[in-house]
Amino acid sequence: MSDLAAVDNRSGQKRGRPYRGFGVSVNLTHAKVAREKPPAKPAPIAPAPVITQAATLTSIEITGRALARIENYDALWNAVRARVDALGITRMGIGVLSQLADGYCGKLLGAARVRKISLNSLERILEGTGCYLVLVEDPAATETILAAAEELNLFRRGPPRQLKLLPPPRPPAS
Repeated sequence: MSDLAAVDNRSGQKRGRPYRGFGVSVNLTHAKVAREKPPAKPAPIAPAPVITQAATLTSIEITGRALARIENYDALWNAVRARVDALGITRMGIGVLSQLADGYCGKLLGAARVRKISLNSLERILEGTGCYLVLVEDPAATETILAAAEELNLFRRGPPRQLKLLPPPRPPAS
């Protein structure tokens, strides 16, 4: 018996032939789309210019009060949960204000942590609680990190230079 006629023990089908449901339909192989040549490759895109100035803001005016120090996800979760509790609004109410699905804030902020705060839900929860995040440099930690990086020679092109910041924007003339 030839290979094509031998029976495969797994499915009872003959070997060498496709199992039912696999392969391309005859109608698709004869279709016009199958006969068309692929489009020509587009011209390569020039790389984006390198931004040499990392920071453009000289300072950020913070108008509110600092509520928490956030160094990791747990601290973020605790801070958001404490803010919601301090406002005295129910989880359903925060869900409505944040425009999230019914009960989703309970899953995000509940003790069981059924769901994690994602980028989308973080933005909405912050809007719903009237908060925003600010990234603040810790000068002592920065000195320690730069000293360790210099000791291990981890810089790309030498030690960092002091950035020249843009002057603050002028108020519009009235």
